[in-house]
Amino acid sequence: MAALLRGEVAPFAPPLAHVTARGHNLYFPFPFARHCVVTVDDIVSPDPFTGRPIAKLYYQIGYRRYGAEQASRVRPYSAPELARAAPTIARVATALRDGPPAATGRAVEIVAAPVASGQPSVTKITAPPGGGVLTELRLTTRERSAQKLRSTSLSIAFDGETTVDAPLIDFFGTGPGWNTYASLPFTVAGDDLLVCRFRMPFAKRAIVTIARRDPGAIEVGGAVQVAPAPFGQDSLLFHAGWRAREVMPTRPFRDWHVAGIEGRGHQVGTVLNIENPPGAAWWGEGDEKLYVDGESFPSLFGTGTEDYFGYAWSTPERFEHAYHAQTAAAGNGFAGLWSMNRFHVLDPIPFARSLRFDLEIWHWTETTVAVDATLYWYARPGGRDDLHSSTGSASRPDAR
Repeated sequence: MAALLRGEVAPFAPPLAHVTARGHNLYFPFPFARHCVVTVDDIVSPDPFTGRPIAKLYYQIGYRRYGAEQASRVRPYSAPELARAAPTIARVATALRDGPPAATGRAVEIVAAPVASGQPSVTKITAPPGGGVLTELRLTTRERSAQKLRSTSLSIAFDGETTVDAPLIDFFGTGPGWNTYASLPFTVAGDDLLVCRFRMPFAKRAIVTIARRDPGAIEVGGAVQVAPAPFGQDSLLFHAGWRAREVMPTRPFRDWHVAGIEGRGHQVGTVLNIENPPGAAWWGEGDEKLYVDGESFPSLFGTGTEDYFGYAWSTPERFEHAYHAQTAAAGNGFAGLWSMNRFHVLDPIPFARSLRFDLEIWHWTETTVAVDATLYWYARPGGRDDLHSSTGSASRPDAR
């Protein structure tokens, strides 16, 4: 098992399987028609702190069930199927390791200009006939002040509905400052560049707005790539929303409500930022709890915050991968600012009516912590959520 999850068993080589900050990860689909059994014959492993053997095994297995009408399309995992898929596996591994191909479409410039309170940058984009998709958003700014980056908002409205509304830097998967990293959906580069590769479909019109609510200006420019894409009755709009910073006590233990979403779609990512006070112990034992379509017990019930984000054993080190990253960490000890993300690209979380995302605040110290989060999802037009916009009001379909 350890060799498999370290990427030492072909063709599950890195980055399909990899170790990041003591967390063993395997992102690979194993199809089955009727049932699947996962077994392990020994749970003894070395304690990462002492090296002594311990009988502990923490794991998460995500799975997806298909409807009966799709059963005939499922080809169960086997050696012949693996060989048949070898070219695709190699191509995907290359894209995850080296980055996806360049975005296609025509470029719409976001004119570089100072953005100040009452002076937003507004870029209007008309869809090609039949519908369009934003294939890439690239912004440039020399600003490095964490306060200014967070008090600058990015919002995007599609066909009159504002579905993206988050602080500028948080939208790109990190915060509250400029923490460089590269993933499949996002890049925060050291050369003033911010990139989003989530595809954003729309029927007629998109409006990208960069605005500030506080004194002081920052200069932001860039471009959006737009390509033709039919927008029909099954098409989904891209969403990104921010749960604003909250300071909360760690006792009694509690579930922090991150987001409630109404509509039909699927979640594709989470960003968590946390500030742990000086002298405090490890903060990340809390479980993620995702309730799908109003269920009373969560479909996804984790084993700890660190496990959800793909690392383990409270490791204070930065890492970056196509699907997850810890873009900021305290370093020695556990006090200070942390930022991490996970993108459900291979494993989106579907919902037909609603999704509720809660995160257990489970800390080894009785103290207070500050937390904020960003969620990404796709949904049919008209969906709603209880996240608050970067300007402090609940997001609503009110763009004009």
